Amino acid sequence: MFGLSHLFYPWGFIVQIVALIHFVRRRPKNYWFYIILFGGFVGSAAYLVVEAVPDLGLLRGVFHGFGRRTRIQKVETDILDNPSAANFEELGELYLDEKKFEKSREAFTKAIGARSDSPHTFYCGRRLRWD
Repeated sequence: MFGLSHLFYPWGFIVQIVALIHFVRRRPKNYWFYIILFGGFVGSAAYLVVEAVPDLGLLRGVFHGFGRRTRIQKVETDILDNPSAANFEELGELYLDEKKFEKSREAFTKAIGARSDSPHTFYCGRRLRWD
């Protein structure tokens, strides 16, 4: 029975350390600290399931940034082949999401210069406070 204890021995401490690091960074209710310390592996695992797993949803925005930057590069390449107003509008929206306001303004200006009948372009331009 004790022959397999070497397989489970360090994992309890590792889970406790991970739970304590998450606890210090996120600062949930204080009773979780005692559950982590005195509950051992089971208490730490319960804390991670209840408090840390829902926090993984907060990382969703991090992964969207990579896709957005890739999309910006693709649209910039498409503009070299086809400098249409729709491509400039899309590029302006992507820059606006990235909070690169000057580049967004330039893209919207080019979109308005190419086509002046799109209300969407004028609306986004007003959000940037054009003068």
